[in-house]
Amino acid sequence: MRRLIFAATVFSIVGLLLTTGALAQTAGTPTGQMTGNEWFASRLIGADIKNQQGEDIGEIEELVIDPQEAKIKQVVVSTGGGMLGIGAKSVAIPWNQVKPAPEGGGFIVAMSQEELKNAPSWERPAGAGRTTGTRERTSPPPSERPGTTGR
Repeated sequence: MRRLIFAATVFSIVGLLLTTGALAQTAGTPTGQMTGNEWFASRLIGADIKNQQGEDIGEIEELVIDPQEAKIKQVVVSTGGGMLGIGAKSVAIPWNQVKPAPEGGGFIVAMSQEELKNAPSWERPAGAGRTTGTRERTSPPPSERPGTTGR
């Protein structure tokens, strides 16, 4: 009888210790969920760039991402150009020099139009193909996959 009571006590203590460890764990953000602080590339590309005086100086046309650090390295800004982009110039600006506009809807850089005009032109390196919208689909679209509705 003593052995039975002793065994029941040991199992109760072990069970209590195991459950308190599980209760002490904090729940983080589950994988795949957004926190609300994210920026999306689709919202960055095409965003207006202004100087500190609030003058429009261009728009983001490309993001240059460092694959080792998985961070934006530079933004490529299309500047100038009148009708149909004639005379437009692309300039790379380090990401750490680009700040969100306080009123939202664009970004601010501490450069004048003159500085951007005199900056070296940016061109896509040879062999660095554009993958956005031009990559061939390697799997069928969602609407054609078995068991999906395409939404």
